Amino acid sequence: MIKTILTGFVLGLILILFIPATLILASWNAVPGDSIYSVKVGLEKAIIGITPSDNLKTTLEIKYTERRFSEVEKIISTNTNKQDENLNESLTNLTNQAIASKNSLQKIQNIEEKTVQKEALIAALESISVKIEEKKQISNTNFNPTKIPTKIPTKIPTNTPEITKPNISSPITIDKPSPASTPVPTLIPTTIPTPIKDIQPITSPPDLGDTQEIIDEIIDELKGESSTQSTSDNKKDDKPTSRRDKNDSNENSIDKNNKDRNDRRP
Repeated sequence: MIKTILTGFVLGLILILFIPATLILASWNAVPGDSIYSVKVGLEKAIIGITPSDNLKTTLEIKYTERRFSEVEKIISTNTNKQDENLNESLTNLTNQAIASKNSLQKIQNIEEKTVQKEALIAALESISVKIEEKKQISNTNFNPTKIPTKIPTKIPTNTPEITKPNISSPITIDKPSPASTPVPTLIPTTIPTPIKDIQPITSPPDLGDTQEIIDEIIDELKGESSTQSTSDNKKDDKPTSRRDKNDSNENSIDKNNKDRNDRRP
């Protein structure tokens, strides 16, 4: 009886864990525009919700930020009809995730853990900013259209009439040359090059520069907090001695002087 109950419990537990695991594997490579992308984001939020430690939550948020940027890269590398729409959604998700990582960092109470996570977040955001700049440079220099030369119109040469020499032995008769019809030069019309429809200029993806600016602002804010904290710590170390500490020092010096006087007496 007990064995049957345990077997049913184990099978039920496996079934409960099998469904989320299958969904995670199926939606792992999903990007905005895919039908199962909402499942991917929902599972991420569920994992954040059951994570007890703020330090672990921040670690997950940083990983999710890097994942959002990988989704941006996948969408840029694909050519679909809804590429601009999906890219805008992906860039919005990246910006919101970077802000969520920063907000999760602020909730950490332990100073050492907060410092480690702050350095990790700054490194991740700096890497993303550098890669975005590379994407912008590639997209701006990837298009190099070739010029199609235009044909220059040419003139048809005019035919010159031939003049026959008179025969000297025979009576000279002057024949009036019949007027030669001078052909009118015709111009060859210039052919207008037809544009090639398959080649189109590749412009910078929409809002990619705006996303980079927001990420750089978060980096500057995090670095500013670090410099402010280090300055406050130095001020604490340089704090002047209190009045009580001065009194204790004076009492110790007086006791030492009295002891020296007693030792000198015979």
